[in-house]
Amino acid sequence: MHTDETEGPRAPDAQALIAEEHERLRVLLDRLNASDDLREILPRLIELKDLLAVHFAHEEAPDGMHALIGDTAPRLLTRVDRLMKEHEGFLRSAIELTSRTRSCLDETVAGIRTDIRKLSAELSDHDRAETEILNDALLTDIGGNG
Repeated sequence: MHTDETEGPRAPDAQALIAEEHERLRVLLDRLNASDDLREILPRLIELKDLLAVHFAHEEAPDGMHALIGDTAPRLLTRVDRLMKEHEGFLRSAIELTSRTRSCLDETVAGIRTDIRKLSAELSDHDRAETEILNDALLTDIGGNG
């Protein structure tokens, strides 16, 4: 955003950008809330984390929320300051959720693969044992006259 000493902040540009980002955040949060599939959730959390970082930087910029509100409604600056202080916690939460989701997927996939390999090995051993018994019975008892 451009700031000129004679013009002051370019409020309409900043306001439009912030409003657009708010809409993108709403849509993204709706999608996150609508999904139970961690494979869908992870890329959306990554997108949320990235969008929050950019959005908060825009709101906290010299021509961001403070300038927009300070120029038009200075009585609300205390509330704006309070909201700005929440940004760091929201971003930290998005980062943590992304990490937890990634770990859960990695752990789940690794655990499932391990369990599949174990089941496969057990079934192979079982099959070999059955085949051995059948062969023994066929060769010795049934076909071998024994």
